[in-house]
Amino acid sequence: GQIASLNQAVAERDGQIVSLNQAVAERDGQIASLNQAVTERDAQIANLNKAVTERDGQIASLNQAVTERDGQIASLNQAVAERDGQIVSLNQAVAERDGQIAS
Repeated sequence: GQIASLNQAVAERDGQIVSLNQAVAERDGQIASLNQAVTERDAQIANLNKAVTERDGQIASLNQAVTERDGQIASLNQAVAERDGQIVSLNQAVAERDGQIAS
């Protein structure tokens, strides 16, 4: 009886070992799958970081271009103001000449 009981206990433990080994194998598969997913995400993150760096470069270039354009606009506004002053002076001169002609 005792040997049979011990043999039965060993058989039960063997069954548990088989089940646990199967569970470990399943978990190993899940871990491998998750590691692959992590590797894929890491690649996506690297690609996105590269894209962000490229965009940052584009933004810096565009900001520089905007600053240059702002300078050009300021220069052109100054030129327009100078021309407006010249127009006023010339209109005054024309009015004076018209006055002289009318006299």
